[in-house]
Amino acid sequence: MITVNSDRCTDRFIFTVEGHAEHGARGHDVVCAAASVLAFTLYRAVKLLDEEGEISVFNHSISKGNAEFDFTVKEDALGKAASVVDSIVEGYLLLEENFPECVQVL
Repeated sequence: MITVNSDRCTDRFIFTVEGHAEHGARGHDVVCAAASVLAFTLYRAVKLLDEEGEISVFNHSISKGNAEFDFTVKEDALGKAASVVDSIVEGYLLLEENFPECVQVL
């Protein structure tokens, strides 16, 4: 099962994705692929915010079955960052709705 957790404390965002969907054969698991695309999309969006100078701290780790993001946003970019994270969470909620045996959003 893939477990997704998103926490926000004012200007700090912590987002984790852990586990494997085990919906299909390795390399052919559409649920895992979708979850991975969402994680990489979040990475790219936060990286772009960082390059634009809107992130003050950006720590991340991505490996097979695990993605962790911990970033602090400058005050004027809070709305932008929240919108990005909310969109990614919505994607995971859609996966959970359609594949509840494979994805859990906490």
